[in-house]
Amino acid sequence: SLLYRSPVSSSQIHPAGQPHATSHHRTSAPATVARPHQPPYSSPPTQSPTQSIDTRSRLLPSPPPTHRRLDIPLPPPTLIGLNLLETNAVGCRSEMKVIEKIQEAAAANDGRVVFSFEFFPPKTEDGVDNLFERMERMVAHNPTFCDITWGAGGSTADLTLEIANRMQNMVCVETMMHLTCTNMPVENIDQALTTIKSNGIQNVLALRGDPPRGQDKFVQVEGGFACALDLVKHIRAEYGDYFGITVAGYPEAHPDVIQDGVAPPEAYQNDLAYLKRKVDAGADLIVTQLFFDTDIFLKFVNDCRQIGITCPIVPGILPIKDYQGFLRMTGLCKTKIPPEIMAALEPIKDNGEAVRAYGIHLGTEMCKKIIANGIRTLHLYTLNTEKSALAILMREVIGLNLLETNAVGCRSEMKVIDKIQEAAATNDGRVVFSFEFFPPKTEDGVDNLFERMERMVAHNPTFCDITWGAGGSTADLTLEIANRMQNMVCVETMMHLTCTNMPVEKIDHALTTIKSNGIQNVLALRGDPPHGQDKFVQVEGGFACALDLVKHIRAQYGDYFGITVAGYPEAHPDVIQDGVAPPEAYQSDLAYLKRKVDAGADLIVTQLFYDTDIFLKFVNDCRQIGITCPIIPPEIMAALEPIKDNEEAVRAYGIHLGTEMCKKIIASGIRTLHLYTLNMEKSALAILMNLGLIEESKISRSLPWRRPANVFRVKEDVRPIFWANRPKSYISRTVGWDQYPQGQSIFYRVVSAVFPGYFFDVGDFDVLISLLLLRFMRPRARDKKLREEWAVPLNNVEDIYENFMKFCLGKLKSSPWSDLDGLQPETKIINELLGSINLKGFLSINSQPAVNGAQSDSPSVGWGGPGGYVYQKAYVEFFCSLEKLNALVEKCKNFPYLTYMAVNKQGSWISNLNKTDVNAVTWGVFPAKEIIQPTVVDPESFLVWKDEAFEIWSRGWAKLYPETDPSRKLLEQVESSYYLVSLVDNDYIHGDLFAVFKDI
Repeated sequence: SLLYRSPVSSSQIHPAGQPHATSHHRTSAPATVARPHQPPYSSPPTQSPTQSIDTRSRLLPSPPPTHRRLDIPLPPPTLIGLNLLETNAVGCRSEMKVIEKIQEAAAANDGRVVFSFEFFPPKTEDGVDNLFERMERMVAHNPTFCDITWGAGGSTADLTLEIANRMQNMVCVETMMHLTCTNMPVENIDQALTTIKSNGIQNVLALRGDPPRGQDKFVQVEGGFACALDLVKHIRAEYGDYFGITVAGYPEAHPDVIQDGVAPPEAYQNDLAYLKRKVDAGADLIVTQLFFDTDIFLKFVNDCRQIGITCPIVPGILPIKDYQGFLRMTGLCKTKIPPEIMAALEPIKDNGEAVRAYGIHLGTEMCKKIIANGIRTLHLYTLNTEKSALAILMREVIGLNLLETNAVGCRSEMKVIDKIQEAAATNDGRVVFSFEFFPPKTEDGVDNLFERMERMVAHNPTFCDITWGAGGSTADLTLEIANRMQNMVCVETMMHLTCTNMPVEKIDHALTTIKSNGIQNVLALRGDPPHGQDKFVQVEGGFACALDLVKHIRAQYGDYFGITVAGYPEAHPDVIQDGVAPPEAYQSDLAYLKRKVDAGADLIVTQLFYDTDIFLKFVNDCRQIGITCPIIPPEIMAALEPIKDNEEAVRAYGIHLGTEMCKKIIASGIRTLHLYTLNMEKSALAILMNLGLIEESKISRSLPWRRPANVFRVKEDVRPIFWANRPKSYISRTVGWDQYPQGQSIFYRVVSAVFPGYFFDVGDFDVLISLLLLRFMRPRARDKKLREEWAVPLNNVEDIYENFMKFCLGKLKSSPWSDLDGLQPETKIINELLGSINLKGFLSINSQPAVNGAQSDSPSVGWGGPGGYVYQKAYVEFFCSLEKLNALVEKCKNFPYLTYMAVNKQGSWISNLNKTDVNAVTWGVFPAKEIIQPTVVDPESFLVWKDEAFEIWSRGWAKLYPETDPSRKLLEQVESSYYLVSLVDNDYIHGDLFAVFKDI
């Protein structure tokens, strides 16, 4: 609602006039972008070129740095003039009670659904840190409130009070604190209430509470209350109207009165009457116990209304995350489990991913039904995790993956159909294209495929798909390749899935696997017969046709997957006789295609053809019977009889034929092409170049690094610069993250220290695992190239210098410190300068030139698409001896705009920065968008990176030599004695980074 998250404490509700200086805390370098010809700093940069973040006001032991409070001056409370009903400058109501927020949302009458999250106090300090990291990310989705539990028997009372304070005043989310009667005499209750009141918290969930551990029955403590009703009365009597009071509702009656799975009718009615007494005593909101039978909840709401309970009733939704936890929770609460839920869970109870996927599906369907019945509030029991809760809301309430546009204008939704429809909606005549690949039979074939794929994906296809293999013969390899395509190559991936030899459990295993890997697109096929058979046979427990598969995917996975099906312009091959399908068979085939679309398919890709008129007739016939989804034609090269023995002539004619077919298709209004590449690149790319759809010299980038395609990391738009040449290593290290850095908030909430926490432990084991993962993903051809170019005799350190120099000058195509083939385009701008410092013993592994307002479509430094301007601070990262480092540090005293940090393998640190400083070194300015800052230099991340960088000396280079080779010993000596140095020139206008190396 503001440049910063609006405070929710009642003592801070009017800071809408806070100084504009807050922007300094959000960005560093871009502050000078509006005046690009002015020097960026007027005095020597001690803090100014980097991000300085205040670390005060920590309420719990060692809170994670993502929750640091900005040092923003506020007017004294006496000048704020609290008015609980006033609207502030940006239209946000200042009233802090949850009930008023819910009533205000209902009064808007715009169909909006509001939601909230429940958390519990963790048992450890690390648990508290992790909770707040998740909470920060979840609160970004603007819940109406979040509540924190009191703990069984009041066991977490003090921690609950501390967490509630921090939620309200540091996380800035409207906070509701649970308060129970268990082990709480009145003076303890009043102490808790006055504490949260002094902290600006106005919402309490009043409960009787569970018995203390070791007891099976609630016992009133001396000087305390017997029930929640007494607690509600006390709060209203002692604190008037200050607190909003919520109470619990039990759709199946309180567990204490449930017998043999159901409450006797009289007990249920007594429970309802007691709930009304709590409301009459002052409660203004009801949140229900968890349930899994939506009809029971809806009946409960109706029964409440019948006896005069008119306040809002919020359903409590518990996403199922694991089977045993589900049984435990429902057992404790004596919750009824509908038989269809148990039937769905039983076959998958040992498959954690499948259980979570079903829990999301079930939660979504429950919410849909609740919303359809006019309930506009949802409360999610998160169990302190985020993925399942957010997945439900992303479908039903938040809609982020469907509606939100990220910082560089890329839609966050990952379905191919949405990308195609979005391209069509621009109405600019743009043609989109895609590539199909198949799983090779050998490891070398897989390596070669990914090398080609990397080059082809640089041309920005809408998606790429990977086949399943005849008879399901390549199922496991297809799953591996699809995962790597989506998450390492970073291209939107569609996986083929067939019915051949696939019982339902195998199909679900494949679907849950790709879902967990962030893949959202499936091509559903019946499949070819297995090898050795000439006819498709339905496998036991499987499906008979693609239609059944489409129905199953929609029924079990809802709207998560985009489903593509095959279309046959000449009818399915099974019905073609003597080269043509009988008219009746052709019409039956069309009708069957419509049934697949009606069942949930949203895209059609056709079988190959060579007669374009047949394809255009097919499209028209589809439209005539009501098939309106996009239909994508494929193109493939043909061998022609007259030139069949001339391979070059065949390829040339195939390119010509494909080009002419595409021209005719495009001229007929079809704006999508799918190319069956047969795992080759030249012919497919030649057709696209002939059509003017791609230019080899103008490969665009949405960010300085390839944007992720995984649905879980699609909004990621900030990375530390250190992995610029090893993006696959970075992805493998961060594959387990729950959330990825994005947006301007990176500078005061995420980057400064979040990376070490996410990278896990940074000891040898972590680095080894990262390198092993990378080695698995790296083509063996690259290992061969490394051995040829780098396993040369090394007699002294000057020989090492020469190898680094040759790589910088482009004389070597590989480097142990780079995943890439050769130099980045921008490196060629400064490669001569890099070569010179390498010969001096400053062994560079990463660099970028200074850029001041280059056009964003510049071939060498551009990113983000046309119409913008990009900026960079000059940067170089290198290894050097301590002697050379000391000389460099001394020279830096005469270069006030240079900031440096250096560390050796043992962790000895030399720097003119604080370890909490974060420096934006790449940024872009684009029309109608925030300033985008995709690359940062961050000391905490640098310390994580240094372990990997040093390990490459031994595990990436020295291992190329025999164990006793003197060259190996020399490299190991360098590894143990040199420093890794990061050097930034913050004057991106007039600076000269390489001047500091002169005379050293």
